[in-house]
Amino acid sequence: MRMLAEKGGEAVEEFNSRMRRMPTFGRDRIRRFWHDVSSRKRLAARDYEAFLITIMPAYEGLLDLPDDQTVADLLFELANWHALAKLRLHTEVTLDIFRITTKHMYEAIRTFAQQTCPRYQTKELPSEATARVRRAKTMNAHTQPSSTRKPIAFNVHNTYKFHSLGDYPDYIERSGPADNYNTQVGELEHRHVKRFYARTNRVAYEMQIARKERKRSLLASIRAKDSFQPLSALKQDNKRAKIATAEAHSRSKLSSSGTPLSGAPDPSPPSEHYDIEKSQRDGFHVWSWLEDHEADAATKDFMNLLRDHLVRRFVGSDAEPEDGFSEQHTSGIQVLNDRLYRHSTIHINYTTYDMRREQDTINPRTHADITLLSSHTDDDNNAPFWYARVLSIFHAHVRYTGPGSTRTTHKWQRINFVWVRWFERDLAYSSGFQHRRLPCLQFMDANDPDNVPFGFVDPDDIIQLTYLIPAFEHGGTTDLLGPSKLARRLKDDGDDDDDWRYFYVCMWANRDIYMRHLGGGVGHRGVGVGVEDSRRHAVRLSRRGRARKSQPGSRVANTAQSLGRDRCDLASDSDSDSDSDSDSDSDVVSYASAPESERGERPDAEADEDVWSSEGEGEAGGEAQNDVGAEHESDREDIDYEDDEADAIEGDGRESGVLEELDDGFVDTVYAAEGFAPL
Repeated sequence: MRMLAEKGGEAVEEFNSRMRRMPTFGRDRIRRFWHDVSSRKRLAARDYEAFLITIMPAYEGLLDLPDDQTVADLLFELANWHALAKLRLHTEVTLDIFRITTKHMYEAIRTFAQQTCPRYQTKELPSEATARVRRAKTMNAHTQPSSTRKPIAFNVHNTYKFHSLGDYPDYIERSGPADNYNTQVGELEHRHVKRFYARTNRVAYEMQIARKERKRSLLASIRAKDSFQPLSALKQDNKRAKIATAEAHSRSKLSSSGTPLSGAPDPSPPSEHYDIEKSQRDGFHVWSWLEDHEADAATKDFMNLLRDHLVRRFVGSDAEPEDGFSEQHTSGIQVLNDRLYRHSTIHINYTTYDMRREQDTINPRTHADITLLSSHTDDDNNAPFWYARVLSIFHAHVRYTGPGSTRTTHKWQRINFVWVRWFERDLAYSSGFQHRRLPCLQFMDANDPDNVPFGFVDPDDIIQLTYLIPAFEHGGTTDLLGPSKLARRLKDDGDDDDDWRYFYVCMWANRDIYMRHLGGGVGHRGVGVGVEDSRRHAVRLSRRGRARKSQPGSRVANTAQSLGRDRCDLASDSDSDSDSDSDSDSDVVSYASAPESERGERPDAEADEDVWSSEGEGEAGGEAQNDVGAEHESDREDIDYEDDEADAIEGDGRESGVLEELDDGFVDTVYAAEGFAPL
């Protein structure tokens, strides 16, 4: 904040505006920032954690480019370290990653202190200067303290707390996860003390609070030993028994009739992956609804996409031909009375990384962004997840009589499905743990005839809710989709005509989402990112040389639809360019690994110093990706990194537990291209 204040202009006001527009997430996980964050007034401990989680996109572009990149590296490493420190379940792999992450975090802070801080003459914030003057006058009313803002230098890296952070991994290995003994335990207990304090006379209240706590514990122990049950508790138990009996009767009646009952109370067990209410109150005739929204761009090919999805649900995705289902397949779909039934929410049950049960509530009006498992395991970007925004939640009574139908598919069945708008990854933007950047997404371009920006999803395929933060620095756009009220239902959208150009996937919105991206979560059982992939996330790649940041337009589709011929050819050209550089890469690796007696003239490795991918792609591969979006406008500048060292090179012995199991070709390529000997 002091750096933004020193920069002047409207930097502080812009930062506060971005934080106020930050979307919420979960059950009070990320709350609305109503006040100016820069003033830091009336904050609870949870607010500081929320700041760390969300500040990276809000701070983007507010400083000059070299300093902005250094601060982004720092914020990423701090949030990554904090997420690892708060895990409730650690393994040997996560502890090894934690140790290396601590080293990266220390390096990021020292780089910030040595390179960025000297460029700014930081001083007290105006609020801090006012508070200092007020405190001085309170202590001595006759003094006239100076209201001039005093210089304050960055000194965190010279404190004991900073140096003791390196002990966290070893202490967790010895005493267990930090949630058993951190300060949050006392902070949560403080609410009881405040409740007792309100019942004292505010004079010598310590002893009064102690007596009340002692009385409470004695009453609790007596109640545990006595079998007597008060009348109020008996009435409550009888009420619960009646409700349980009514629910059991409703379920038996539903199973015997085979037809849905409107409004029947039927709570789903936690073993079910999702829960949608059984109500049929909000039904509508689909053809009349499409006629009413004919001008809305989101309804294009609505019924064709729905029929394809329903056929896939009946016959299976494996039975789908390469060119899609034929008209004979789709004409076999029959919707009872042509009616769809809309629902306001859907509850997703899942197992967390620490083997606990958790539930997310998806609401198209508030929290609508979801994560799905990618079915393209051989994508160039190797992205394990797809992302989509839920527009509506439906169910319908459907049967199928087309090719491949059976006696079961001829019967009316209730089918639940979710209407979504797809996101796609910006491939020209290097992101992930190795690049210290959040994954970047954007909506699919509805004006591209090869894209399928909307679709339908089986609720069973939804993994969980995800937290997407707008890229405030790059503003909005009207180029991706025309005016649409159906596609822009979120309260935060505010307008039916434009979208945010980019979104960032917040990988540390909660512990489970973090472990989804890091990989190796015990409760996830290897789905998404496996243990071996998680080891790679401890490595940081160098940014030497000149590299271009993201260009709008370089994208990959994240739906089951195939890309157009021209885009596929372009991708294959990029692959061939990358393959053509593989020979030079292999020369560098073989030279670095050969004995000195067998070495000849060293191959030129300068062209390979821009190592951006974990697979050792050369400069040609990077240019091929950037050229994909060259036809679009670019609002991101070139960046020059001169002094960045390869963060994962200087091992102190702790990295061996992670790096020794990495793929040799991956590590050797990265190290040799940077001029170091291979492992």
